[in-house]
Amino acid sequence: MTPRSFTLFTPAVSLIGLSLLLTACPADDVTADEEGTDTAGTTGDTDTTGTGTDTDTDTDTDTEGEDDVGDSCGDGILDAGEECDDGNTADGDGCSATCTIASCGLVWSAIESVESSNSSGVGIAVDAAGDLYTVGQRANNDNDIYVERANGGGVAWSVSFDSGNGNDAGFAIDLGPNGEVYVAGRMEADADAIWFASLNPDDGSVVWEQVIDGDVAGEDDLATGIAVTPDGDVVVVGQIRVGEGDDDVWVSKRAAGDGSEIWTSTWGGVGDGSFSTDRSDSVTVGSDGEIWVGAREHIAFDTQDATLLHFDADGGLVAAFQPQLGGSHTHNPVGVAVDDSGVYFAIEKSDFPLRSWTYRLGLDGSEQWVKTEEDWALNSEVVLGEDWSVRGLSVNGAGELMVGGRFLNEEPGEGIEWGEAWVARVDASGSFLCRGHYMEDDGSVIPPSLSIAGVSGNSAGNFAMTAQLNAGQGQATWIWTGYFAE
Repeated sequence: MTPRSFTLFTPAVSLIGLSLLLTACPADDVTADEEGTDTAGTTGDTDTTGTGTDTDTDTDTDTEGEDDVGDSCGDGILDAGEECDDGNTADGDGCSATCTIASCGLVWSAIESVESSNSSGVGIAVDAAGDLYTVGQRANNDNDIYVERANGGGVAWSVSFDSGNGNDAGFAIDLGPNGEVYVAGRMEADADAIWFASLNPDDGSVVWEQVIDGDVAGEDDLATGIAVTPDGDVVVVGQIRVGEGDDDVWVSKRAAGDGSEIWTSTWGGVGDGSFSTDRSDSVTVGSDGEIWVGAREHIAFDTQDATLLHFDADGGLVAAFQPQLGGSHTHNPVGVAVDDSGVYFAIEKSDFPLRSWTYRLGLDGSEQWVKTEEDWALNSEVVLGEDWSVRGLSVNGAGELMVGGRFLNEEPGEGIEWGEAWVARVDASGSFLCRGHYMEDDGSVIPPSLSIAGVSGNSAGNFAMTAQLNAGQGQATWIWTGYFAE
């Protein structure tokens, strides 16, 4: 099998002249001065002017605060010269022993030229060794599913799936306990059908694949998520047509060995009397085998509610949570992740202006905290860009949330804007452990724009992202992949 051509580059070296801009953001342990009062030097130095100038009442001879990092780092007071101070001098908690901020840094990235803007990475997974597995859509004579494995040395393998009938696409990917690669998406049958497969991690060859066409002939069905269970089997979610104007969320547990059905459940909202076009998104499975699905319930023509579905290990519906109710809106689910004590659920409003919410919920659905796009955007007292959106969630081995997405940056006053990537890692309380934002820059007046589609992480806390990269000037399109680690 001939590997596809990737151009690989690191933050320090670019083989095609693209460069990376990384800006670290402060941890939430202590926020910077937003009200005009801060402290500097030792205790008793209080600025009430809002200018950052200290009125010293102690014997500290440091007038600028530069030496305070060595003297007072770890006292829980954000002194001049400190980027953060979380009350200790431990490393690995987002604020280092020298009171500097941890950043989620780019290790390597790659771009692949494609012929059509219909081509894009959509889902991504990362293994313990840092290899990235991407699934998406590539336009050839028609649209095909593609799956690739790559690392800092290039593409290990790339495979395609083509029904021969048209609009095929891959949407989701997950890895099994022994490296098995599970992918899911849409395959043309009599219309769009649910498709999922198991691939050999060594070369991408098919172990088995399944195509599930719904009971309503000629109607569209598709898979949107796949996740491995603690017993090594897989859960596939999608949406399936069950009647005229009636789509249900489809959830099915399948045997790891051959993809055969273990059980299948469906869920549908009440609808508006004429339509009940419910939608599915991602899925995650807890260590207890409980299943959490991001979905959207059709309420009315102008109201769609993001809904978190909770199933037990046997496919029985436990509960449905809708964190945003009331009024006319369309709220889409964009990510779900779970640990042993809670579940994370990200949703966004689809129309202008963009709003996003990332919830930490108890396993009973009780809200513990929520972050909006403004929380992700805060960077050293400066709000960067706009339309900060979440594009994926996962939980690492320490129970920390890994999250990332896209925002729009701009050249003020020039009418020029472009997409950038952002990543963050937070603990269960919502405090930031690392975060940063990233752009590609080819030196043109209008930079290339990243449209992040998939974000994932591994147990070690490393990130993987995939996106479509579009030239700021000209029509060139690439598939972009990035690997990040603190």
